Amino acid sequence: WAIDKHGTLQALSNAGPHLTLTEDQIGKKIKVQFTPLNQGGKMGKAEYYITKRTVQDVRDAEEEADEPEAPDSPRAADLIPPRVKIWCDDTRVVGQTVTLHCKLLDGEQGNPHVQWVRGSTLVAEDTFKYQLKREDVGHVIKVHYTPVCKHDASITGQTCYTTTQSVLPDKPTVDDLRILGTLVTQSTINVSYTFVGADSDVEAKIRWFMLTPDLWTLPLPNDDQKSLTLGPEHVPCKIKVKVTP
Repeated sequence: WAIDKHGTLQALSNAGPHLTLTEDQIGKKIKVQFTPLNQGGKMGKAEYYITKRTVQDVRDAEEEADEPEAPDSPRAADLIPPRVKIWCDDTRVVGQTVTLHCKLLDGEQGNPHVQWVRGSTLVAEDTFKYQLKREDVGHVIKVHYTPVCKHDASITGQTCYTTTQSVLPDKPTVDDLRILGTLVTQSTINVSYTFVGADSDVEAKIRWFMLTPDLWTLPLPNDDQKSLTLGPEHVPCKIKVKVTP
């Protein structure tokens, strides 16, 4: 049981099926919420009902019934703090986007306050999606969620929390792969590349190949070397390099 005071609900110390009204509750609306509970302790969906304003006697009740309600004034039933359940999906790899999900349990919800936090650092707010970054690796992102009443933004529900899974680095890829140098005998050519989505300590597997005029691909013996010195045996072949992070 609760009594409505200007849109704010104040709990009453009565958990039974009956409520005896007192003088200080005259002119107020009363809310009763019923939550079914089975023998195993599992709760069902809560339902609630809000009365009209309580009156002193029957004649006052008749006058109350004749008074039209203000058309733009939200009902007391609309002014209860919303209650929600939130969770994040299983996305956990850098570059991917985590989505926050929300289930409304009670009340009506407007635009909530949402904050995504890594440690003590705010990384995003007022969004249901967050793209994981390299600096998030090894951390979980905590989401702070405060539901807001649809009809009155000053009425908020209890702030709840959820977290992502521990963030993993994405698989590195090779970008801007090139062979630098002059393709003449006795000169040295070098492989140039950059890694995308990887830490600086990622190693590379490098393999060199020679493509003959009759389309044979022959591996060259200097694996894992960033340079190759050209000799007569490479003429008139093409040179191919393969880099695997």
